[in-house]
Amino acid sequence: MMSFFGNVDFQKLTYTERTCYSYLRDNVDKIPYMRVRDIALEAHVGTSSVMRLIHKMGYDSYRKLQVQVSQPSSSHMNSYS
Repeated sequence: MMSFFGNVDFQKLTYTERTCYSYLRDNVDKIPYMRVRDIALEAHVGTSSVMRLIHKMGYDSYRKLQVQVSQPSSSHMNSYS
């Protein structure tokens, strides 16, 4: 799991936010190419729920999340060793 997912306490999320979180976690490679609406449709949640989760994760915008997941990280690189 990439480090940016550690910024939120999973137990404190609503059911809808957990659903969205799980979708993001399982599809992290698609995030840079998706719109918020695409994620909402795929995760079966509303766009507002996606944005609330993104803000709870510490991002000011969806674009900042996209940039973060596009960056190579040491934890991501180590998973291939």
